[in-house]
Formats: sequence, structure tokens, C-alpha cells
Amino acid sequence: PGEEEFPWMGKKNHCIYLIDELVKKDIIKGEKINSKIERFFLIKNAAQTRYSYYPNPPKDSEYIDSLILRVINSL
Repeated sequence: PGEEEFPWMGKKNHCIYLIDELVKKDIIKGEKINSKIERFFLIKNAAQTRYSYYPNPPKDSEYIDSLILRVINSL
């Protein structure tokens, strides 16, 4: 992978969910988020993947919510 690529090792929908939650909480900007996910995490069809679980969170995403909460609470 290139210098700016971080291949996601887990479930692809969890990566997309994580990024979406960070956008919702104003931790990162949501501009061109699908192309950023595809570029940096090497996940193809981010929008299609998102809509496969939307409007509910993907299965087993509770640990992502917990991780975000722990990070926010530690700041």
C-alpha cells in the first residue's frame, strides 16, 4: 500500500460506520467521505456498503460505539 493507505482488516461496513460516526460527532469532516474511505482504506463501493445496513448500525458495531465513547471521554 501507498503512504496514505491504511487497509482495513476488519469488516468493511464497520470501517464505514466508524467514519460516519466520526463525521456525525464533528470529529472529522464529511466532505467527499465515500471517496476518502475508498482511497485511504481501500474499500470499494463505500456508498453501496453503507446502504446495505442503513438506517440501522451494522451487526456487531457496538464495539465501535464503545471505542468512540472511550476516546471522547479521554480527551
